[in-house]
Amino acid sequence: MTIYHRTLQGPTTLQDWLILAAILITVLLTMEIAAGPPAAGLALIAAAAGYVVDGRFFLPLAVALVGVLVVIRRSRGEVRPSLRRTAGEGILVSAGLVLYELGRATVVGEAATAHLNAERVLRLERRLGLAFEPALQRAVLEREAAVRLLNGVYSWGFLSFVLATLFWLFATDDASYRLFRTSLGISCGLAVATIALFPVAPPRLVPESGQIDSHGLMGHGHNFVNQFAAVPSLHVGWTALAGFVLWRSLRGPIGWFLAFAPATIMMVTVIVTGNHYWLDGVVGSALTLVPAALMIRGGLGRPAIRVNAPGPRRIVSGARAVGRTMTDSPWLLFSLIGLGWLLFYLLLREAVDPGFTNYWGYMVFQIVITIAVVLTLSVVFAPEGGLPWYTHLVVTATTWFDTLGTAGHMYDRYDVYDKITHFAGGVAITAAAAGVFYALMIRGVLSWSLARRLLTAVAISVAVGGIWEFYEYFGDILFSTGRHAGRLDTLYDLISDTTGSLVIVILIWQLEPLRTAQMRHAAARQNRPLRG
Repeated sequence: MTIYHRTLQGPTTLQDWLILAAILITVLLTMEIAAGPPAAGLALIAAAAGYVVDGRFFLPLAVALVGVLVVIRRSRGEVRPSLRRTAGEGILVSAGLVLYELGRATVVGEAATAHLNAERVLRLERRLGLAFEPALQRAVLEREAAVRLLNGVYSWGFLSFVLATLFWLFATDDASYRLFRTSLGISCGLAVATIALFPVAPPRLVPESGQIDSHGLMGHGHNFVNQFAAVPSLHVGWTALAGFVLWRSLRGPIGWFLAFAPATIMMVTVIVTGNHYWLDGVVGSALTLVPAALMIRGGLGRPAIRVNAPGPRRIVSGARAVGRTMTDSPWLLFSLIGLGWLLFYLLLREAVDPGFTNYWGYMVFQIVITIAVVLTLSVVFAPEGGLPWYTHLVVTATTWFDTLGTAGHMYDRYDVYDKITHFAGGVAITAAAAGVFYALMIRGVLSWSLARRLLTAVAISVAVGGIWEFYEYFGDILFSTGRHAGRLDTLYDLISDTTGSLVIVILIWQLEPLRTAQMRHAAARQNRPLRG
């Protein structure tokens, strides 16, 4: 069996060297004409690296084709990225891809769990009456040419299309490029989290699926970084995202074709090759298209709909305020996507595995309340810069820690995990309170010193921790919740809460003067005074 390796390799024959040289020269010349020397250098590096990693000409050819197409379209007035911008984007995208691959390799689930989850996916599809994958695969397997074609699309068409889209947008539509690049990055983080929480074996490894490995049927195979990463299918997700962004950029018949055809072909491909269920493609598309839609919604700036009733006017005005805040605050977008995906996971998990935890309703309620609080505070204090970045980070991380502790049974497996979440909770509450006090100071409502604001934030955090312990104690007595573990455990919880509060206070003490200086500089550039 031939294995498609992802190992570093170069041309082995004179013919390969000549073909590669011709492709790289084409890339260099066309991209230099179309987008300038910096973009040409980045494209050259990407094309050469694509061949070295993949060992075939598909990725370099994709970049060369983009170069030719951009030259043809050059008269439309495209941007020419600077050297600094080009280098920064190259480093950012490359680092993101490496981190994603490392993340996938790190969160490999257990085979038994992955097979059990695969059976749950199959049961859900059968309940919906949409378990059509075996029939589709059998229909295609009757045609050897079609099987070979789809095998090739799965192996090389996916990354070629994504890479081509990146360079096309980079050279022709900067706004769409930023949307595409950022959505890809967000989907990588969400995908790794999904794989860690819900490892799933692909159909080719699950006899109950009724599907086989089409690559193995043709005497080929792949070296997969993580065999149990069927959910989500980023083959489908990234292809759908690329088509969507290209449609927004190009419009017209070509745009409409790219919006639907590539994603449809990729969905058929991943099913026929036995690598994914159709539900995997839906999840993969959600992880890419939802972040993109949220960012577009925040940046469209469309005028409000003309209505007569005051209620609808307030709704439209509120939606516009949320959209503007999301556009101005990428960290708010980070929180909404991270918490929203956690909520989606709980809903999906309950649908696939009903009753998987007794605390499902509590977790859903907690996440919904957290989203509402973060969004409200960010919108209300948007003129003052909203909540600081570290508040968004620790609130989102703490919610994930707590949810994983219950849904992933981390509380049962590790005694210290409960103290970690208490520590993180102290950090989150203190950071949120300090952020609100800072915004009120900038607004002119408070005139407290930094020390007083931080001490009050710590006091609030400790008080909330005490109230929580009170709830655990009496909740166990009244409702048999099973949360209270004795007085010593309560003491350790309070120590963890307080320690987290003090740690974030030290960080805020160092960061707040810098934040204030940045805000004063921004206010000076806009010729407006900064209160507080």
